[in-house]
Amino acid sequence: MIETPILITDIHPNNWNPNRMTAEEHAELIAEIKHLGRIPKPLVLRHNEKGYEIVDGEHTYDALLELDWKELLPSQYEIIEADDFEAMRQTYKRNQHGTHDKLKEGILFKRMMTERGISQRDLAEQVEISEGTIRNALEYVKALEMRNCYADWQQNIINKVIAGLSVRDIRALNEMPLELGNMWLDGGTKEDDLPGPELYGKYYPKLSPVIPLLHSRSCKQAVDRLHEIGEALRLWGYYSRGWGKRGQERKYNGGLCVEAEDALPYLKPLLKSRWLNGWNSTTCYYVRKTLEAISRPNGNKVNIVLPLDTFKAWIDYPEGLSINDFEKKLQEATAEIEAPVNGADLWRDQLQKYAPATIKNSSLPVEQAYKLWQSVKTCEEDGVKKDILDKALAQAIQEIGPKSQPDAVLSSLIQVLTEDTKVKEEVSSLGDKAAMLAKAKEFMLYIAQTHALFLGLASETGGDTAKLDRRLKMLTGSMQPLLDRLATLQEPELALIIAMMTGKDWLKIWATAIGWKFDGNDKGATIN
Repeated sequence: MIETPILITDIHPNNWNPNRMTAEEHAELIAEIKHLGRIPKPLVLRHNEKGYEIVDGEHTYDALLELDWKELLPSQYEIIEADDFEAMRQTYKRNQHGTHDKLKEGILFKRMMTERGISQRDLAEQVEISEGTIRNALEYVKALEMRNCYADWQQNIINKVIAGLSVRDIRALNEMPLELGNMWLDGGTKEDDLPGPELYGKYYPKLSPVIPLLHSRSCKQAVDRLHEIGEALRLWGYYSRGWGKRGQERKYNGGLCVEAEDALPYLKPLLKSRWLNGWNSTTCYYVRKTLEAISRPNGNKVNIVLPLDTFKAWIDYPEGLSINDFEKKLQEATAEIEAPVNGADLWRDQLQKYAPATIKNSSLPVEQAYKLWQSVKTCEEDGVKKDILDKALAQAIQEIGPKSQPDAVLSSLIQVLTEDTKVKEEVSSLGDKAAMLAKAKEFMLYIAQTHALFLGLASETGGDTAKLDRRLKMLTGSMQPLLDRLATLQEPELALIIAMMTGKDWLKIWATAIGWKFDGNDKGATIN
């Protein structure tokens, strides 16, 4: 067969080459062709219906187009016979010197496996690469195939982002729920925003469609907010403030839970509405109150009884209505469809089944008893000591009135009892007169040592440790007259001095130590 020149216009690239060249490398190739007056190595081609398809040499072909070459001489090309699989195999093997687009490499491997109907292991043997290389490349294809929701112009951007990820990051992306993964990609694939197992434990997959409505700037923030929305689906309970080790914080207490599938159609228009514009500390509170307004308990479940169309009509209610009025209007609309279930019956049933006997057998009205029970559960979750909680509960039952807030009463009593316990511990630590004098000496020595630099001893001794020790002994020795003077005091006065020296609540410590009890109005005191 006599070979003849081939027109450049009869040549075209293949659509599977993963090899890429930077702009600098492309410029160097053009410069090399100009310098040599020929191409560095022949193009490898195969016949097809369009003319000649490039198997190897696409970057050289691009350079020739830029240099306006018209044809290739017989010495500048090589024609091979190859089916699609072999052509793809040779493209990959002949381009090991360049940089591979990881996504296109994965697409190439998947296409080759489909072409021959072979496994990853078989492909690895035929291409002579490790099975791990193929497995990693296919992770990029998996990430792409999961994301078909982008517009064409966005898809090109996402493809580049996916191709630029490390193998570790692409695996992490494929382990994420789809909505979180898209958020991570859109947010710039920040390393510190990769969700981990600790976040997935809080994730509500059935509520994931509302993620774009949570005004989140990161995956971690999105998971936290989605968790709050999920917890807000607890209805017919109470949203109160629980007192505990972490101070005052919002807690969801008890209640019945509406199914996520039922709530989702209502959550979408609600979170997009002007009533919940943006995200703040009250968002989940109003989500719960709104869902509760349109729901009714049914056994141990919750049914949303207001039709979605009616709900959407209320969402578009005219300007000038406050969110509290909005909630009231929803309740009125729901009441027209189905009369409210008696909440007291529901609370009474739950109290009889689950509440401790102290609350169950109290004379409190059912609503107050239910609220108190919820507050007790919150305190237990926050780690309040059982003896303190039991005492506070017994007192709270006596003090709660018709208009009292049970959680506030219980929290206040717990605070008082906790402080009293600390004071008694301080008092017991004082001990007898000898123990108090020893404590005074120990405290004075501590002050002398910790304030040595302030007193100038360290600079005066020039850093001489032995000299500094001697000076400290002289300083502590000068404290002996003060200790002798303390020894002449009676125990109540000595307790006052020691409490002032060592305790933050010295007045309470001293008063407790000597048996004083102040009345509630601070108008006087009695002594035992």
